[in-house]
Amino acid sequence: METAYQKGLMEGEQGKEQAEQRAEQAEQQAKQAEQQAEQAKRQAEQERQVKEKLVAKLRELGIDPELEE
Repeated sequence: METAYQKGLMEGEQGKEQAEQRAEQAEQQAKQAEQQAEQAKRQAEQERQVKEKLVAKLRELGIDPELEE
């Protein structure tokens, strides 16, 4: 027969395990968000480079593109 103390210890351990699992999930989500942010930065840089090349080509052709920045 379990005592109330033993039952409380078991519930406390379960709660601790659940908290650790939630912390691990939060950490994984944070890592994933960080990776997505890095990917977005890389994509934005690639798009900026393409834009610069297009602007340079237009100027070579004698076209002065009006860019609003």
